[in-house]
Amino acid sequence: MNQRISFKELFERVERPITVREDNEYSCVGVRWWGKGAFIREIKSGINIRKKNQYLINPGDIVYNKLFAWRGAFAIADQSIVNCIVSDKFPIYRLTSNSINLDYLKILFQSPALASAAEKLSTGMAAISKFTLNPPKFWELTIPCPSIDEQIRTVKIYDEFCKKANEIINASDSLAIKYLELPKVTAYHLAKSYTYVQLRNIGRIIRRNIKIQDDVSYKQVTIAMNNEGVRLREEKLGFEIGVKNQSAVKSGDLLFSRIDIRNGAIGFVPDYLEGAIVANDFPICELNDNVSKRFLNLYFKTNEFREQCIVNSAGATNRKKMKRSNFLSLKVPFPDIDTQESIADRIDEQNNKLKSIEQARVKILENIDYLRHWFLVKVYEGHTF
Repeated sequence: MNQRISFKELFERVERPITVREDNEYSCVGVRWWGKGAFIREIKSGINIRKKNQYLINPGDIVYNKLFAWRGAFAIADQSIVNCIVSDKFPIYRLTSNSINLDYLKILFQSPALASAAEKLSTGMAAISKFTLNPPKFWELTIPCPSIDEQIRTVKIYDEFCKKANEIINASDSLAIKYLELPKVTAYHLAKSYTYVQLRNIGRIIRRNIKIQDDVSYKQVTIAMNNEGVRLREEKLGFEIGVKNQSAVKSGDLLFSRIDIRNGAIGFVPDYLEGAIVANDFPICELNDNVSKRFLNLYFKTNEFREQCIVNSAGATNRKKMKRSNFLSLKVPFPDIDTQESIADRIDEQNNKLKSIEQARVKILENIDYLRHWFLVKVYEGHTF
């Protein structure tokens, strides 16, 4: 363990007051949480800056957000922070001691343990964004002060850890993108050798008109994009429903959004939405008994089906819709029911394996976060490596 040094021994307060002119533009600086650095939050005309008394901040300055010190909002301004301003919510300091390396200080600013220490010194109420670390309390914060050589070694170890961790995370993300595409690619390749039929050959569009009653509660359905399925939008009493022209759905109905089917808004009604209602822009398709909903749902996720939906939607750019007749003309592969179920089983098996891989991937990423957290806490506690 190393001796600790207070911020009062390390820094001096810096104030470069400036009066904002209404005809000038200013780069206003913010501080990210968890020591992620200072950044130009926005560029504003002086006329739009309410407080005319601001402060200039320069590269190399130490700055923190009084309201979010308890979330680790400490930073060292880098070279991008030139001729910028901050409000009085962001006190500015300068390092005056040669006992602390700036790169080592950056690591300490990322430590959740420093944020916890700042939280204990803050006063006010977080619930109304008034939980404040005032400058007199800022001086009371302490950090470990090992030798400069030990600080430099700690920085080197942490930088190497971050480099390797980022390599793992980037490779992991790239792999996930590829294997999450596998089910729909597999569905396409397993199904493409079979005869295609139009949807009108295996189902029909129906309406189950319903009379909306003011004192009855109704579940309203929506369809998520990107093949995320049919889900509950909200539940309302009849008198709250403006459009009275509604239709009832049954479990297993195929629904699509006329506007967003080209974005993957198609799916089957789950059991819990039996009896829910939909408006006219969500047509209902009732399928024949020789159709596997699992198989068809897999094909709906393929790029081939998405392309059909795009081509068959028409209208203004942001309001393209699919006619019901165009929907029924869409083609799907259609082997016999046993083959459909067999293909669905194979892809379900593949999905289960992919879920296991994804769980292992997430666990690895969680362990990386844990190690990073552990290292930062240990550094703040004064451990050397």
